[in-house]
Amino acid sequence: LLYHPQVLAMGEAGLDKLADASLPLQREVFEYQARLAEETDKPLVIHLVKAVDELLKLKQKIRPVKPWIIHGFRGKAVLAEEYLRHGFHLSFGERYQEEALRIVPSDRLFLETDESMTSIDTLYERAAMIRKIPSGELRETVRKNVEEIFFRR
Repeated sequence: LLYHPQVLAMGEAGLDKLADASLPLQREVFEYQARLAEETDKPLVIHLVKAVDELLKLKQKIRPVKPWIIHGFRGKAVLAEEYLRHGFHLSFGERYQEEALRIVPSDRLFLETDESMTSIDTLYERAAMIRKIPSGELRETVRKNVEEIFFRR
C-alpha cells in the first residue's frame, strides 16, 4: 500500500514505553517501518513516548534521507532543540509547551488536529500569536512545508 500514490507517508510508527508491547519488539517493528518509508520514498510520522534515546539510536543506525516528523510534540524547548539538532520536524497539536513552539524553525514546523476537537483555524491563531507572526503567514509556512515534505518526490 505504501507504493500507492495517494499514500503520502508512513506512520504512525511508534516507540512507546507506556505501551504493552516490549521495547525490543517495538524497535524491530519501528526499524522495519522506517526502512519501508525510505524504500518507498515517503516521510516517516512518529509516535514517541518516553523513548528519546532509542529513537535517536535508530535514526543514527538507519540514516534516513526522507524526513522524520515527531507527531503531537508536547516536550519542553530543550527536547525540541535536541530533536532539531538531529534533523527532525515537529508537529504540534492542541497541547504543547509554548517555548518549544517558538524555537522551531519555520521550515520544520507542522500543526495538527489529531488529538482534539479543536479546529485547525483555532490552532493556527494561537500558534501565530505565540510565534508573534500573522496567522496567514503561519498558514502559508505550514502549507509550504506540507507541499515540500509530502508532495515533492
